[in-house]
Amino acid sequence: MLDIHTVSSERRVVPKHFTSNYDADAVGQYFQDHNQRELADQDVLTSIVGPGDDIDLVPDTVLHRQEGSMNDVWRTIDRRLDWRAAAILTKDCHDRGRLAFQFTGDSNRSKEWHLRRAAIFLPHIAKAMDLGRSISEAQQEKRQLSETLESLLVGVAIMDARGRMTFCNTEFRRHLDAAGSIRLDRHGGLLISFGSEVARIDHLYGSLGSHGRFGGRPRKEAVILNATGAQHLIVEVMPLCSAPQLDHSDSGGHIIYSIDMTRAFAIDRARMTRLFGLTPAEADVMAHLAEGLTSEQIADRRDTSVMTARTQLKSIYSKLGVSGRIQAVRVAANSSNAFILSGKDRDRTAADR
Repeated sequence: MLDIHTVSSERRVVPKHFTSNYDADAVGQYFQDHNQRELADQDVLTSIVGPGDDIDLVPDTVLHRQEGSMNDVWRTIDRRLDWRAAAILTKDCHDRGRLAFQFTGDSNRSKEWHLRRAAIFLPHIAKAMDLGRSISEAQQEKRQLSETLESLLVGVAIMDARGRMTFCNTEFRRHLDAAGSIRLDRHGGLLISFGSEVARIDHLYGSLGSHGRFGGRPRKEAVILNATGAQHLIVEVMPLCSAPQLDHSDSGGHIIYSIDMTRAFAIDRARMTRLFGLTPAEADVMAHLAEGLTSEQIADRRDTSVMTARTQLKSIYSKLGVSGRIQAVRVAANSSNAFILSGKDRDRTAADR
């Protein structure tokens, strides 16, 4: 089974499936070495097949009238090859679902017999491919999305319109296991039980008017949960909706983000200095703050007084436009891409799963 992919105006024939009697490396090398000749074959096939619903199985006697046909090349992969035939199984999109038969001389059946038999089951293969391709592509996209979300130091959960969790990454699951303030009910709904903050979360679950109230600083909508004396979670809610008109929307669920602010984050000091005008000393203090150090620990680490450390922190908060440590670390980590796991940490997380 072959597809034709076009990337940056370059067309390539890509093998999607092939039988086990072919070596995968040999097939891949063949299409890399002979792409232009195979494209010429496929263009001939496109010009031959009819516009109707029938699947036209075209034998090599029609495809390969030119000298030095692709049959000669295919024989470099399978020297027993006797003849070929080809078809397009997806007539709605000729770049997909191209089929190539390669027959050896071992069969005692005639070429015509094989073609008649193929004509019987090819429509069923075409239907299976048409239905299966969307599922396969969706699975691939979901796999890629899942892998991307697993690379974050941010918990991510997708909730459907009924408020039930349909997906969460490992970090969000860790937050569920560790924090008493967020948990799932028996129906898969997310429960946040933390005093007055419950009303704020419920408000964000409401209409679109509950969001975007802080313009260029949407982080201010976040809810900070001091779940325990040692854990601080930032919870954010983003609506998933269709809004064809500004005054109307159909809710489609929500994405919940959670960030454990007790983690140590590695920030980009040079970037923080450039973006927010921090002095070198303030950038150094911000880096220690992102590691989770207190004012006293920062003063000890930098061999300064606690008063100096606190004064520098106040200056940092002012320049970042925040009101405290948690928001400062959140801004610094986000600006430094510190919410993305390093390759080593990703490998460790995958092993833990």
